[in-house]
Amino acid sequence: MTIRILDTLTNAPVPLPEPPFDVRLYVCGITPYAGSHIGHAVPAVVFDVLRRYLEYRGYTVRHVTNFTDIDDKLIDRAQATGTTVKALADQFSDQYLSSLRRLNVLPATVYPRATEEIPAILRICEGLIAGGHAYASGGDVYFRVRSKAGYGKVSGRNIDDLLSGARIDPTELKDDPLDFALWKGTKPGEPAWESPWGPGRPGWHIECSAMALEHLGEQIEIHGGGADLIFPPTTRTRSPRARRSLARPPSPASGCTTPSSASAPRRCRSPSATSSCSMRCSSPPAPMPSASSSSAASTAAP
Repeated sequence: MTIRILDTLTNAPVPLPEPPFDVRLYVCGITPYAGSHIGHAVPAVVFDVLRRYLEYRGYTVRHVTNFTDIDDKLIDRAQATGTTVKALADQFSDQYLSSLRRLNVLPATVYPRATEEIPAILRICEGLIAGGHAYASGGDVYFRVRSKAGYGKVSGRNIDDLLSGARIDPTELKDDPLDFALWKGTKPGEPAWESPWGPGRPGWHIECSAMALEHLGEQIEIHGGGADLIFPPTTRTRSPRARRSLARPPSPASGCTTPSSASAPRRCRSPSATSSCSMRCSSPPAPMPSASSSSAASTAAP
């Protein structure tokens, strides 16, 4: 039986090539600034089931889930609690992984951290600037949104609608309100790394681009995450990655298996060269099981 997956850019199902076939799966991870909740568990469990089924059918799956361990929320929380960003990120990353073990979720092939990918992030920024798709401004680097034809298409948005709702931060020196930060110049008390534009740190959306490229290569089959990540994160992650991608034919199939009889509301959104599968969960956030919980997850078959 052929597996058909939904290419959510075109909203049309396409067949996944028969095994043996290597499936590269990137699932958006957490920003570990606080305890995890059920919303974090949903994509972990859903894509665990998908991965198990693909492996059961004979596919080889390389599964990457990231930790965004440098972000405004981490910085603010660390400063408020009198700790370091690294200590905070380590604490809640470990708690998250402990919870996944109790849920019987298979570990990812690799769990990259944004702070470990700074050289790759700098290389991508430099390449985008050289290609005219990004520019440096006041110690920051911004992606030039209008250089990417079809920006916003993956989320069903057009650029004029995005412009009407754009917020302008007077501290950002953008050429266009829609442009977004790839690199942020340092501020007092923030972690910083050296760059060609001065000390600073990566912007949120370049991090996943770098981690996907470094650990899965120029093209991936499935990019997964929550429906709330379709825009802006997946849209913006796709843009720098697509601009950096080599000229090569698209994968034979992209998307996420979505049974028509699925009881849980789910929706997939897919970039042209990379699919993005997203879930919608109507349940309110609740804490994930802690390591001290007396209950244990049952063993699940593929």
